[in-house]
Amino acid sequence: MRLVFSAVALLVMTLGFGWNTFRVADQGMFEGHNNDMESYVVGRLVQSRDRGIFSSGGLTGFGNTEAPLLTYADNPFPLQFNAFNDGATFASFSPYLSQIGGQGMFLSLWNRLWPAADGSAQLARFHLFNSVATSAALLGILLWLYHHTGPATAWAALAGIVGSHWLVMFGRNIWWSTWAFYLPMLALIYALRRGPPSDTCGYLRLAAWSAGGVAVKCFFNGYEFITTTLLMMLVPVLFHCLAQGDRPRRILAALAAAGTGALAGVLVTMAVLCTQIAIVKGGFTQGIDHIVASYVKRTHAHPDQVPGLVGEERKALEIDVGSVLETHFSATYIDVGAMSVRYGLAEELWLPFSYRHLTWVTLLIAIALLLRGAWRNTPQQNRLERAFVAATLFALLAPLSWFIIFKAHSYVHLHMDSIVWQMPFTLLAFALLGLLLQRLATDWKSTRPSPAAPSALPIAPRPLP
Repeated sequence: MRLVFSAVALLVMTLGFGWNTFRVADQGMFEGHNNDMESYVVGRLVQSRDRGIFSSGGLTGFGNTEAPLLTYADNPFPLQFNAFNDGATFASFSPYLSQIGGQGMFLSLWNRLWPAADGSAQLARFHLFNSVATSAALLGILLWLYHHTGPATAWAALAGIVGSHWLVMFGRNIWWSTWAFYLPMLALIYALRRGPPSDTCGYLRLAAWSAGGVAVKCFFNGYEFITTTLLMMLVPVLFHCLAQGDRPRRILAALAAAGTGALAGVLVTMAVLCTQIAIVKGGFTQGIDHIVASYVKRTHAHPDQVPGLVGEERKALEIDVGSVLETHFSATYIDVGAMSVRYGLAEELWLPFSYRHLTWVTLLIAIALLLRGAWRNTPQQNRLERAFVAATLFALLAPLSWFIIFKAHSYVHLHMDSIVWQMPFTLLAFALLGLLLQRLATDWKSTRPSPAAPSALPIAPRPLP
C-alpha cells in the first residue's frame, strides 16, 4: 500500500506542478507566475554560457546585449528569455546580490553538460525537474506522516497539496526551487528516524543534519522565507520528542541542537555570499552591508532610515503588523467557485476558502481529536495524538513568523508570500483531519454489532419404532 501511495502521490503532484493538470490555478497565472524572478536565473544561464559558470561571482542577475546595466525597474525580463533562446551574448551584466544563486549555477552546469535543441525546450526540462523535485520533497513528508500516523493522514495531506494553487504555481519555478524549502525538515526527519537524541552524540548528529539541510537550502534559494523554513524544520523534532514522552529539558535540548545547527548553516552561506559580493564589488564588508540593508528594508525599519523608498515600499515599513496579518489570513487557500467554473460546473459561484477558515477548522479538529482521545484512547495513542496536535499548532508559527518579522516584505509581495502557509501548516492541517476521520471510522467499526453466527441446522428426530 505504501508503494502504491508513493507512486500515486508522486504522479499527481508532478502533473499538478508541471502542467496545472487539475486546473487548481488559473492557467494564465500559472504560466506567467513569477516569470520576472525566473528571468534572474535565465540571465545567469546566458552569462554562464558565454563567460563561465562562476563569472560575476556565480550570482544570478539581468544581462543586457548593450552596454548599460539593467535594473528591475527597466523591465528586462523578456530580454533574458530572448537572449537565452536566440543564443545572444550580454555586453553587461547586473548581478542580484541577495542570494548565492545556487539554482543558477546548477542549471548552468546542466545546460553545459546536456544542452537542448533550443532554449524553450531546455527551460521545459528545468521546469519538469523542479516539478519532480518538489513532488519528491513533499512525498518525503507524506511518507513520514504515513509511517507515524497512518495512511489516512497521508492521503488527506496529499489532497491538501494538490488543492493548493500556491504550491501549483510555485512547484516548477526555477527561481524558487520550492523543493529546497523542505530540505531542512526532511534532513531532521531522517536524523530522527531512530527517535529523538538522548546523548551528546545524538545532539551533535541532529545539529549536523540541521546545518547541512539549511546550508543546501540557502545555496539553492537564498534566505527567502528563512524564518518559516527554520521553524518548519523543528516540527518533526517537537513531534518525536512529545510522542516519546520526553521531559521538557530534553525537548528544549533537541530544539536547541537543531537551532544551533541551523544558525551555523546560515552563517556559513552568508560568508559565501559576502565573498561573491566581494568579487563583483571589491570588498567583503560590502557584502555584510548589503545583507544588513536587505534585512532592514524588509522588516521593521523606520522609513527615514532607508534612503530612496517611495510608494508601496515606504508604506510597507509604515503599516502595522496587524494589517499585514489580516491580509494574509484573508488570502484564498482554495476557491471552489473558481475551480467549478474551470470545470464547467457553474457560471457564477463565489466560494473562497481562506487561510482564516482553514485555521479555525484546524483548531476545531484538534479539539475534537483530543476530546475523542480522552474518551476512547489508550495512553500511548493519547500521547501520539497530543504530539501531532502540538506539532500542527506549532507549524502555524512558521508562516506567522514571516508575516510578523518580515512585515514589509509580506505587505509588498502579496502575490507570492502566501506560499509560506504551505510550509508545512496546511499539510499538517489536512493530515489532522485525516487522523480524526481515521479514528472515527475505527470507532464506528468497533460499535457495529458483529454478524450473528449461522444457527446449526435442526436434526430431524428419528422415527419411533
